[in-house]
Amino acid sequence: MAVKLDAIAAAAVDVAFQAAVAEAGPDQVGDHLSVVGEGERLVTHYFACLHPGYRGWHWISWMALGCDHRTGAQGAYGDSRRRRFAAW
Repeated sequence: MAVKLDAIAAAAVDVAFQAAVAEAGPDQVGDHLSVVGEGERLVTHYFACLHPGYRGWHWISWMALGCDHRTGAQGAYGDSRRRRFAAW
């Protein structure tokens, strides 16, 4: 069953971008590539990775929308086979 894309979390590209920059650094995060609905009020934003050693990789930020319509973000990077998560 397809997940409905939450419009508010999907539109929070700037917040997702800042989460990726906080993890990677300002010169490592490129253009917004896409957004995917993962669950109710949860989306993943994909950004280009500009690091020359990680060609073809991307930065991702998960956006969760709370009941009060506030968003939270978590940044990470990966390709189709690997993921690294920020320390909680």
